[in-house]
Amino acid sequence: MDDDLAIQRDAAFLDHALDVAARADAGARELGGAGVARAAERARLEAERRAAQATRESRAREQKRLEDLASGQGPNAAKTAGIGLAAVALAFILVVVLAYHAMLLVLGLWAGRRTSDAGDYFLAGRGLGPWVASLSASASSSSGWTLLGVSGAAYVWGASALWLLPACLGGFALNWFLVAPRIRAESERTGALSVTELLADGSDGVWARRVRRCASGITLLCLGGYVASQFKASGTALADDPELSARRAG
Repeated sequence: MDDDLAIQRDAAFLDHALDVAARADAGARELGGAGVARAAERARLEAERRAAQATRESRAREQKRLEDLASGQGPNAAKTAGIGLAAVALAFILVVVLAYHAMLLVLGLWAGRRTSDAGDYFLAGRGLGPWVASLSASASSSSGWTLLGVSGAAYVWGASALWLLPACLGGFALNWFLVAPRIRAESERTGALSVTELLADGSDGVWARRVRRCASGITLLCLGGYVASQFKASGTALADDPELSARRAG
């Protein structure tokens, strides 16, 4: 596109220069002055020289453009290469996602053979060690609020965001050392597999059903909002990606 504009500009300059030279030559001839005639002749020769130079430059640019197209270079080639890299990146992401889901299926089939009752399914037979439980808790807490929420809070609040660290660690320590041991001991005594079942234990049939329904409703409401926030965080992260924004604008 730039080469075409340059060629059109050079052609217009050539026509204008020749027209000026022709008018100057005609005026000089009418006046009949030798000095004016020589000046007109020099102007005509200069115009022809510039026109020839512009023509050579236009031909050189056109030749360069054709060579770039033949060799796979130039702006169009760069755009094509960018599209190719984006396609490779997308294919790589799809392969990773498919491999991850395949691994989950294999682990699910392997774990299914080791599961014999509800306790094995929900609590892994109460046999999780501290390291596995810690990794599971860390993976569960790594979500949109840690990747975007905390970063955004630090950007807005500044150094005050450092208070999030002792608050989070304090909450983890409180649950780990005070709440969790008591819940585990009570659940082992009653055989409860969830906090809802633990709260409803010891109640009559009607009250137990009410407790389970109420706790289930609260859980669904909280998890629904939590999952919605993850979708919102993912959309925000993708919308702010420079490469995706550039591709969308293009």
